[in-house]
Amino acid sequence: MRAPFALSWLTSQSSLQTCQDERTALLRENSRRQALFDSIQYAGQLAHGQQIISTQQQRIHDLQEKMVRDSLQHLSELDALGAIVDYVTPKNTVGSRRDSRRQR
Repeated sequence: MRAPFALSWLTSQSSLQTCQDERTALLRENSRRQALFDSIQYAGQLAHGQQIISTQQQRIHDLQEKMVRDSLQHLSELDALGAIVDYVTPKNTVGSRRDSRRQR
């Protein structure tokens, strides 16, 4: 009776080793797939972050352009007011705006 027991034991050991090998292969495959999934997920998050950064940079650029336009418009209004003051002020008055511009 020892022969069938030994044969049974060898067969079960062989089956056990095969199962362990399959489990190891499946775990490797699962790890590889999980790493791929994680890299795709993180790439998507990075792309979304880059999109937000680009949008904010464009908004900053637009606000800077608006600030420059508003500043130029304000200067144009000041120049227009200065021209009106120069036109209204008598030409031979001391301390007129024209005299102050010449001194600068």
